[in-house]
Amino acid sequence: MPKELWTVAQAAEALSVSEDTVRRLIRGGQLPAYQITERTTRLDPLDVYAYFDSRKKKTDALRRKTRVKGPKEVRGGLNNSGYYPGMKVV
Repeated sequence: MPKELWTVAQAAEALSVSEDTVRRLIRGGQLPAYQITERTTRLDPLDVYAYFDSRKKKTDALRRKTRVKGPKEVRGGLNNSGYYPGMKVV
């Protein structure tokens, strides 16, 4: 039985990104793909899911490292920059 391969559009829909992003990931070597003809590229769904899982693990790890500000931790100032009018910047 032949293996099911996805088009760039199907992979983009599964990852919730644009087709250009999928092509960029392929060019960058982050997402393996099969070049069938000069204009036809196909992807293995298992590779797409593996890429998705690797990104999810990375973002989860970053979320655990980063402290999220609560509602009482407001920096204040103009444009939430931490600087107040009249404050001297050294």
